[in-house]
Amino acid sequence: MKTTQVAAALIWQGDRFMICRRPANKGNALLWEFVGGKLEPGETHQQALIRECREELGITVEVGDEFCDAVIKAAERWDDVKFIIIDCKEKNLPSNVLAVGYSTLDAGYLAGYASVSNGFQRLGFQGSSPSDDYVNYCFGFIQGAERAAEDLMLEVMSVEIKVNFLKTDENEDDVEARATSWFSTGTQVIFACGTKTFVTVASVAERNVGSWVIGADTDKSYASDSVLTSAEKSVSTSVYRALAEVKGGSFKGGRSVTYGIADDGVRLDLQRSLFSLFTQSDYDAIIERVKADPTMISSLVTADDAKNIVLGDDQELSSIFSLNHVLIFTN
Repeated sequence: MKTTQVAAALIWQGDRFMICRRPANKGNALLWEFVGGKLEPGETHQQALIRECREELGITVEVGDEFCDAVIKAAERWDDVKFIIIDCKEKNLPSNVLAVGYSTLDAGYLAGYASVSNGFQRLGFQGSSPSDDYVNYCFGFIQGAERAAEDLMLEVMSVEIKVNFLKTDENEDDVEARATSWFSTGTQVIFACGTKTFVTVASVAERNVGSWVIGADTDKSYASDSVLTSAEKSVSTSVYRALAEVKGGSFKGGRSVTYGIADDGVRLDLQRSLFSLFTQSDYDAIIERVKADPTMISSLVTADDAKNIVLGDDQELSSIFSLNHVLIFTN
């Protein structure tokens, strides 16, 4: 099934919202919709919104945190309406707002475990920034790789993971150069976090036979034949759960929830993945193990941990996780 990503603008003044009528000569003719459209290759949702507003309305807009601020303001105005926000980091929420987040630590764990279980022992992680989500993806990726190596009884320090987060003075040219260097020196798969970073790494992988990229957040299989798998946030599952709470009268706002493996909140979609050795039964087995013992994944992210990654402290990273099979290199 093909997945299409779109962005829509929520623009209002007072009690009035801006919507547009579709042209008579296009699909869904004369129906009303919010301003927006499909993401173009390499675009973030914010960039797509700016472009669509410029094309459709002839205006330039400033995009907030993907509706988070806008929804909170709307919730304060209409306090008898229940609101559900996806991927919002705001902590101070009105009593009629539920914010749903996802454990990227858990999602990264699945990506790391599957990669090593599939026979890969030279991995890479490239983040577009040292954000909490991306650091969590990285920490999970390392732990999943370590667990798989242990399960497979691989030799001590036989798995290599190169780790990098873009510095403030770097750009996508640096990502391309680094990915090219990593692949040419034996790295088999790179977990790339960040829209532009993913697109760049995927394009480099396409030029290097036998090289793979892992996407983050949503299914990226549509983007390139080099996509091994995607560490996905199960948005549809969590939205259904939240709506069921509303319908059942158990909705409780004013809070944030984070869904991980235990809640079916993150996943790898094996039907869209290109693993040759890692099977659905292997995937189901690690899911059940984590659900039975959530302490398998350590939540160790602190400001100091993130700083150590950014500064490139290999020894500190290894000591954080007490690694026996995985050797970390940062650059």
